Amino acid sequence: MELVKLSKRLLTVANMVTKGNVVADIGTDHGYLPIYLVQNNISENVIAMDVNKGPLNKASINIRQLHLEDKIDIRLSDGLDSLEKDEANTVTVCGMGGKLIAKILESGRNKISPDSELILSPQSEIQQFREYLLKNGYRIVKEDMLLEDGKFYIIIKCKLDSESRQSYNIEVEMLESKTVQSDAFLKYGKYLLEHKNDILKEYLIKEQRSYLKVRENVDNCNSELAEGRIKEIDYELRCIKEGLNYYEM
Repeated sequence: MELVKLSKRLLTVANMVTKGNVVADIGTDHGYLPIYLVQNNISENVIAMDVNKGPLNKASINIRQLHLEDKIDIRLSDGLDSLEKDEANTVTVCGMGGKLIAKILESGRNKISPDSELILSPQSEIQQFREYLLKNGYRIVKEDMLLEDGKFYIIIKCKLDSESRQSYNIEVEMLESKTVQSDAFLKYGKYLLEHKNDILKEYLIKEQRSYLKVRENVDNCNSELAEGRIKEIDYELRCIKEGLNYYEM
């Protein structure tokens, strides 16, 4: 049997799946992640779901060619709509913007239990997405950042927080205080900073250089608009410095 190869991003997602779990892959596209999970004995049963018929048909062809029809169930579904509650232990959602993933989670809230693990890879609105997770009771248990083909990617593993409501409330209160530290946690990821993720450090240095260059250009302009922009840039630089401080501890 021909073994499917995954991108670095999807491979990172696959490696976060708890072995033996039933997986629902939302936005499965051509079905590569479900195929990999089955071929590598990570999951015996995967539900491949997509809202678009074209990619789902392609996934169906790929799955049939590898004779995995009895292991991978294909479903046309808008988000989690076609998933039954407790049908899957793991839900993966990758390759979408943070707002769209949040919308999928919100619409399918009744399909997610405290025993479910969610592995999510938002491509945009990442700060707002982390804030959504926190304010809606999701606890980030693991996070990774990687660089592939010149792009930075975030992968978040989280669960509904059923263990310590007090701890959860304290963390929400801290982030709502809107300090430099709380904004740095939302922008760059508390888990990534505390675990000194090497790729995040590379990203922070890149962002720092970029903002310093922009500030230099704006600094040469004399206007109220430029003054306001300088304040925004300086705050971003403070957040970046806060993040880089973790690598000096």
